[in-house]
Amino acid sequence: EQNHLLVAFPSITDRDPRKYQMQLLSSILGGGMSSRLFQRIREELGMAYSIYTYPNSYQGIGTYGIYAGISPKNGDKVLEEIDSELKRFLKDGMTDKEFRDSKTQLRSGYLMGLESSGSRMQAMGRSTLLNGHPTDHQKTIAAIEAVTPEMVMDVARKVLTAEPCLAVAGKGAEKYAE
Repeated sequence: EQNHLLVAFPSITDRDPRKYQMQLLSSILGGGMSSRLFQRIREELGMAYSIYTYPNSYQGIGTYGIYAGISPKNGDKVLEEIDSELKRFLKDGMTDKEFRDSKTQLRSGYLMGLESSGSRMQAMGRSTLLNGHPTDHQKTIAAIEAVTPEMVMDVARKVLTAEPCLAVAGKGAEKYAE
């Protein structure tokens, strides 16, 4: 048995120039096996089968989601740990290593995505539909490189202090409906 838990925050739109800061924030908090939420909730506490974060951005709205696949008995504790980790991040910030590693991951992922002609065409099509022109890849890399830790913290304070929405699906999920 597994419950699916989602904590979602209102976030930035696709046209917001802070989208790279948002992606770096997501990488640090829940973007892989070295991320804070994965390390704390899955590795240290063993309370999630899967846990990750993701930003979604569209023309007029954006969301930032934290997903966890958990045992039904761990729901309350996992929510407490997510809240605690977000508060710790807002209070203490990120380490230099977390920032450098997440920036390298974002830049590398972007460049590797350009190696596939299908991915490149999808990116060009999406950019043309949303912005009226294809993405300038040099400008994208420059925008990623220009991000500072302070810029990531600014977007974190905007997004992570907003009122979140909670969705839980699975056994006993009705207790979260209140």
